[in-house]
Amino acid sequence: MSHPLYDDAPRRESHPLSDPPPKPKPPRGTIVLAERDAVLTLILVVVNVALFILMSLQEPTRCQVVSRFRWIEAPLFCAGALFPTEVFAEGALYRLVTAMFLHGSLPHLVFNMFALYYLGSDVERTFGRWRFLVLYLLGGLGGSVLSAGIGDYDVASVGASGAIFAIWGAQALHAYRHRALMGDFARQILQNSAFFLLANLAIGFMPGSRIDNWGHIGGLLGGLALAWLVGPRYQLRIVGTPEEGRVRMQAIDAQPFHLGEQTTLARLGFYTFGLLLILFIGWVGYGLSLF
Repeated sequence: MSHPLYDDAPRRESHPLSDPPPKPKPPRGTIVLAERDAVLTLILVVVNVALFILMSLQEPTRCQVVSRFRWIEAPLFCAGALFPTEVFAEGALYRLVTAMFLHGSLPHLVFNMFALYYLGSDVERTFGRWRFLVLYLLGGLGGSVLSAGIGDYDVASVGASGAIFAIWGAQALHAYRHRALMGDFARQILQNSAFFLLANLAIGFMPGSRIDNWGHIGGLLGGLALAWLVGPRYQLRIVGTPEEGRVRMQAIDAQPFHLGEQTTLARLGFYTFGLLLILFIGWVGYGLSLF
């Protein structure tokens, strides 16, 4: 039996026209993303913590808020909690924003700030600082508006969870939009987001949970809408010349965010119109509930 190393059988000579040339190996790529820090996320965490400490150091005060046909004392919510009755009966629209920076207890604050730092750091680096600020404020406002519009008019709520759900939703939509670019990382984000979001919403609907689920849902929908309207749309572009079979590529945002541009303002205006529409529906519903 012949051995491959000692095979004396005649070999067939290859012909350049009969044998196809070997396929070249695809060049390896290095994707470069713009480096950003997460300063704004840290600032938001510090603001929330500072307000909680400030409220804890103040002497207990008592104020009155209107509830349907009577006045009640609510010292815990004097600082600006979201109280839908105050919003619609007294025009206290500022509560839609101030409630996003107040927390009712230390565990509530710690849990929300951990989630804000964990999610916000990644989303701020991906979306950019000013786009992230718009996402936090308008997305959180979406949570407050939906909570006031279709929630319980006589129940007050506080917390940054509406804004956090907005950040969560924006991260999930960004991963879905760029799933071909991000690969397994996008799949992991979507799977984790689906599990934890559904788990949080399920807990919120349990009796006695004392969780403002409408605020969470409103923040989630607001984050999805803002990410779709003004979120980044990354495309790959080759940077420089390929050397030694390696390609350097950079992710370019094909939809840059500039507050002064007409297109950006129009998209944010469309989102704001939706919030005003929900507020109007809530105001009508509150008026009908008085009869």
